[in-house]
Amino acid sequence: MQKFSTNAKIIMEACEKISQSLKRDFGEIEHLQQSVNGPTKFAESTHKRFADSLVYEIQKVRPKYSMILNNKKIYQGADIAHTVNIQTLSGKKSFLHGLSGFTILVGLQEQNDMMTGVIYDPLTDEISVTEKGKGASLYHPYRSQQFRVSKRENTTAMLLGTNDFEWIHDKVATHLNDNVGKFIVGVASGKYDAFIATNLTDLEKVLGKLFVQEAGGKIVEENDRIIFSSSTYTG
Repeated sequence: MQKFSTNAKIIMEACEKISQSLKRDFGEIEHLQQSVNGPTKFAESTHKRFADSLVYEIQKVRPKYSMILNNKKIYQGADIAHTVNIQTLSGKKSFLHGLSGFTILVGLQEQNDMMTGVIYDPLTDEISVTEKGKGASLYHPYRSQQFRVSKRENTTAMLLGTNDFEWIHDKVATHLNDNVGKFIVGVASGKYDAFIATNLTDLEKVLGKLFVQEAGGKIVEENDRIIFSSSTYTG
């Protein structure tokens, strides 16, 4: 954690501060799956509550930074050079159904250039962080590691991820999920060989590029899809 900037540490600490209440509420969402009305209303209120808490924790330390929350600018700060961009749920279907497998995405733009990215899994407390020119890493209280993309060359040994329900590879094992943050971290850490993505938000797109490039991977844009991959994946 020492190698990263003060801003990266502020974002990481803000994510950690909201995790306990989010875990407690998520436990309630799991129990509400069997109810007649389902967990939707409670889940939406939980979503709003932890989004507001995350914004508050960051603004408390960086009150002059502008804030974008879920693709909408909610605050124009006095410091026009810095903008914090937050996406509070990547993997919303998993969250609503009481399934683990959702992440929180936070990026910091400096002069419209994305310099810092954090992807946080609140259920495992795993924080993945990247900064331009400084690589990408996993930070965890008990284990941390530098990210590098996989070097697998054997196609049959590869594992792909996609959020595109119309795309499937006929020769390579593929996981289908709406948790974009999970797949970005998976490619950067070498667990996945490629992530074939479609319909990404602006933040998902730019954080995906930053994480994968800092981990030694490549990005290919094909029509309406973006492929984040290791250098050995050829499609």
